[in-house]
Amino acid sequence: KSEKVEGCDRNRIREELYTQKFQKALKDYVDSLKAKASVKVYF
Repeated sequence: KSEKVEGCDRNRIREELYTQKFQKALKDYVDSLKAKASVKVYF
């Protein structure tokens, strides 16, 4: 039982890390697009 809880916890932490990485990558991508394009885009 404790193994299953630990496994779920590890998966949850891994998912959170993936989400943070994805959000950071998305933000960097959007920022680079804004920097390249002189188009006024408001998010």
